[in-house]
Amino acid sequence: MSTKPTLERLQQLLKETRSKPGDGRALELFLTAGLEYFVQGNAKCWWCTAETRPAATEMFILFSLEQNKAITDFKNALTHQLLSCSSCIRAYYQSKIEIIERYKRIYDPERVALFSRTIEEWDTNRIVDALTKFTEPGNRSHYSGRNVLLEALYDSRTLLVHKNVAEAASKYIRSKIDSEDMFGMGNVLLPGFITLCFSTDALIRQWAWRSIKFATNKNVEVPAASMIPIYAGVLDQVVIQIEERKAQSTLLKKAVNWADEVTFEFCLEDVWRGLRVSLGRLPPKTKETIVDALDGVSVIVCKSLLDIEDVDFIDALRTFAEVIGAADRAEIWPRIQKDMGYTATDLVRFILDHRDIRHQFRRKLANSDILSAASIETHHRILRPVLEWITPFVASLVLPHDLPALVELVNSLMFRLRQSLDTSIVQSVLTVHMAIAIIKHCFKLPTVEKFSDSGTFVLADFLNKHVGFIVDIAQGKDPLSGSEMLTTRSGELIDIMLREDLDVTYTGFQQIGEIAQNMCKDPYSLDSEVIDSGNIPTLIQFRPLWMAVLQNPYNTAIVNKALFAASYLLLFDPLPHD
Repeated sequence: MSTKPTLERLQQLLKETRSKPGDGRALELFLTAGLEYFVQGNAKCWWCTAETRPAATEMFILFSLEQNKAITDFKNALTHQLLSCSSCIRAYYQSKIEIIERYKRIYDPERVALFSRTIEEWDTNRIVDALTKFTEPGNRSHYSGRNVLLEALYDSRTLLVHKNVAEAASKYIRSKIDSEDMFGMGNVLLPGFITLCFSTDALIRQWAWRSIKFATNKNVEVPAASMIPIYAGVLDQVVIQIEERKAQSTLLKKAVNWADEVTFEFCLEDVWRGLRVSLGRLPPKTKETIVDALDGVSVIVCKSLLDIEDVDFIDALRTFAEVIGAADRAEIWPRIQKDMGYTATDLVRFILDHRDIRHQFRRKLANSDILSAASIETHHRILRPVLEWITPFVASLVLPHDLPALVELVNSLMFRLRQSLDTSIVQSVLTVHMAIAIIKHCFKLPTVEKFSDSGTFVLADFLNKHVGFIVDIAQGKDPLSGSEMLTTRSGELIDIMLREDLDVTYTGFQQIGEIAQNMCKDPYSLDSEVIDSGNIPTLIQFRPLWMAVLQNPYNTAIVNKALFAASYLLLFDPLPHD
């Protein structure tokens, strides 16, 4: 009387099979034991259990053999097992990748391709059958249905290539929505969520957006490579739309070698919301990999931005922010200028003059003129969608080359928007606060970007022209001084500028000291090049700031900071010691 094989015995047979490649007898013994162990034994989680996963992975070879009752029983057991554990589903798909990659190193490519297609076809039919079953009225197997949907969404190819899976998944989701069963899919972002963001069914799109928002786990377990075909397919359709012609699917063809197999119909309705929501949830590294793989994506989104005239503009703008935040900043603006003849400065003007942006600023709330923390928070929440592009935009600039765009942006936030739109005092506080934040950020840049070719701070000219406005806020002389937040930030900026001038003055004195020492050694060393105006060391950058603070003192704290900084100037001795 034979006994069922133990796990130890199965592992031993697996070891012998792998140590004797091509030994048919060893493989037969292993498969026989595997069929008994997995079909008739007590194995529950074949794939997520470390001890059984290697043997279960090796059992994939059954898909390349002539089918019989034993193999059919194994497939039925596998179908049942995948319905019961979401962790097994993840491990199952990872194991498929591993076994196919291993076979590619051993067998003929055509045989491996046939083997892969056979498994994929079986998976597809199994998923469609299960989703159809769980869509039927009265079927209450919530957990099993959720696992099948998880499998349909786990790999991007499943929905993109297999139209019957996409349709079955949509019907299942729709049945849950119609029955008001707002089930969740956990906190992991799945490629299928992104695909369904562009479904032709509006309710399915909304479900996908909601699922992505609930996917709070930033450790996306699916590689970026699985998401690239989705975005490539969507952007190919965007290109067709903006160029108004029958374009080729160039991005998708570059992304995968199975582009011609894609059957999923990407809907461009709400396309920018789908892109914004999905890209906004991806971890930075994943997003960078995707953007880097999609050649010219920044140009595509920028062209679309210029062409949009409806409510999609804000979502498109936020999508653009996601893209430039993940792209190589050394290539963004040179590529856009080359392909479109559009500079970063041009884009700043276009965005801030766009009717949708101005519409948001023209919204007047009941507390628009009350400088309270609650009022500022309310207005910030309203303006955030139209201002959040600014941070990645500033980060995308390469200074001092892109300085005109930076000056245009800071000037618009600090002055132009307020003057042209008659913004409320709370809105003005928020835009000026952002302008000051940008200036403070520039003081932290690496030396090569922080200073212009002349050796002064890149925004020195702008600050010297408008420092009086900043000082008035810090000293309580401006209506915006009613905001404690803005007053504090203005004071911090003044402090930074004063300290920056100390460094500049100290460096200038050092240079003068070197000249003086050389003169002591050789009185004739001071030639015309040294005394040329272009070579005279800079001793102070922000002269208007010192004058505004010290000649007309108003705020004791600001004056004290300036006097404290000025006192250090007395310690600098540029002349050589005797």
